[in-house]
Amino acid sequence: MPDDEIAEVLRFIRDRARDGITVADLLQTFPISRRRLEQRFRAELNRSPAEEIRRVRMSHVGRLLLDSDKPISTIAYESGFATGASLSQAFRQHFGTTPGEYRRQNHAT
Repeated sequence: MPDDEIAEVLRFIRDRARDGITVADLLQTFPISRRRLEQRFRAELNRSPAEEIRRVRMSHVGRLLLDSDKPISTIAYESGFATGASLSQAFRQHFGTTPGEYRRQNHAT
């Protein structure tokens, strides 16, 4: 049976991940303990809320890299990262490549 409350949290993440939200923002918005939120995410998605926020943010960044010619620094700002360097570090940890390499390897010619 789907968890309606977690579905609501997922919508919030999808809508706000690019604003640089954190798990603390989820806990301020939704009346649930951190432990219970973690448990329910693991049960529903097999990942933590923080992992879901990162996944959604990185997906957004990947789309921007492929669908625009915006500089990395602009994409970083639009995705809730303080700098292009912080985006590049997070992107490399998530995808195993830099944003520039990702764009070059996947951009339609």
